[in-house]
Amino acid sequence: MPSSTVALSPAKEWLVSQTGSSAESEIGRKFDKFFGRHLAEPRRNSLAPSDLASEMLLFYTDLRNSLFQAGQTLQSSVLTYQIEKALFWLTSRKVNLPQPNEVRDYLLRYPDMTDLALSVCATVSARFGAHAQLSLEVYRDPEIEDEYLTLYLRQQDYDRNLLEAIEDICEEYEEELAERSGSLLVTTDFRPPPIENYGF
Repeated sequence: MPSSTVALSPAKEWLVSQTGSSAESEIGRKFDKFFGRHLAEPRRNSLAPSDLASEMLLFYTDLRNSLFQAGQTLQSSVLTYQIEKALFWLTSRKVNLPQPNEVRDYLLRYPDMTDLALSVCATVSARFGAHAQLSLEVYRDPEIEDEYLTLYLRQQDYDRNLLEAIEDICEEYEEELAERSGSLLVTTDFRPPPIENYGF
């Protein structure tokens, strides 16, 4: 086996390990095609140095694009997994999700809202306990084309101090929310708790 092939194997294996099995065949093919032709048997290489340099530049550009695409796919998969885990956590804590696909889509577009939404839901749940039902929804304002997460707190018998308690929670998260890309509102519509929809 030519020495150049041996030397390049660790690099090839590392790239494959960083990008996942879906990119393995494509990256391996690029390595084998270029290095096998130009470096494994250098004596048979008839290209002028300038031509070889041009081919190397094209090879690395192509490889960089492949790695970028593989990285984007991996990042998207991790993000999707984190959001699905968050939705499962919410439903396991009895947070109602009337339109889970809308919440999922919002978190995919504003991923830095995921952990904040979980924290707010946990705080509200701990503060009001079993006497309240929480419902996480996406509110859309058609007049100004705005949308944001809304955590509705509903009770069978409303406490007259409820709005003050909600305001206190909003103040706790005001600074943290200002640093996020999306928005989240904690409120109530004074409706009785609806039939739960904990699935997603």
